[in-house]
Amino acid sequence: MLEKLGSSYAERSVRRWLAEMISEGLLERIGQKRGTKYYAIQLAKREMSKASSCFGTASTKAIQQVRRPLYERTPLAYNDQWFEAYQPNITFYLSLDDRRQLQKAGQRSKQEDPAGTYAHQIFIRLLIDLSYNSSRLEGNTYSLLDTQRLVLEGTSAEGKLDEEKIIILNHKEAIRYMVDNAPRLEVTEQTICTLHYLLSDELVEARYAGKIRDHGVRLGGSTYIPFEDKK
Repeated sequence: MLEKLGSSYAERSVRRWLAEMISEGLLERIGQKRGTKYYAIQLAKREMSKASSCFGTASTKAIQQVRRPLYERTPLAYNDQWFEAYQPNITFYLSLDDRRQLQKAGQRSKQEDPAGTYAHQIFIRLLIDLSYNSSRLEGNTYSLLDTQRLVLEGTSAEGKLDEEKIIILNHKEAIRYMVDNAPRLEVTEQTICTLHYLLSDELVEARYAGKIRDHGVRLGGSTYIPFEDKK
C-alpha cells in the first residue's frame, strides 16, 4: 500500500488514517501482520448499523455531523460569549434533567472516607479502563485486552506502533499520580503541568512536556480553530 501511495506518505500517518476509518465503520480489518487486509464496508451495511445504534436522535445527528468530510464543515473558533454569559449558581450549561442525573450518579457514600479511597479500591480496573478509553480518543488502536496486558504485564501488542504503547503507559503513570496524591491534590497550574508532563513524555519535544505552549495546537480531523494568543 505504501509503495502505491509514494514516498511522501509516512507509515505512521497511514496507519492512523486506517485506524480512524475502521473506528468510523468505513473499513474492515482482516488478518494479522503482513497478512493484514482492509476492505471497504458497504454503504447498506453502515446504514443498517446506524439504524440499530443505541444513540438517540440528537446524538446520532451530532455523530453524523462530525463524520462529514472536513471540506463540508464550517471552521469554528471558541465562543467567548458562551463562556462570559455564564452566571455562577444562576444560569446553567446543562438541563435540569441532566443535572439531576449527574447528581444522582455522583452521590457520595454516607461514610466519610479519605479522598481517593474508592479509587484505590478499584485501582487496577481504573488503570485499564481509563488508559484504554482515553488513549482510544487519541486514535490508539490497542484493544481492551491488549491494553490490559500492557498495563499489568508490560507486554506490547504485535504489529502496533511504539507511540501507541507510550500513550497507554503515560496514561497509566498519570492515573497513578492522581490516585496516589488524591488526598492533597488541588487544581493548580503545577498539577495540570505535572499531568501534562506525564501524558506527553516522549510524545512531544522535551521543551513542551509539562509546559504551557507558546503557539496554537491544531486538532487533526477537526475544523476547530484554537487560541493563538501567547499570553
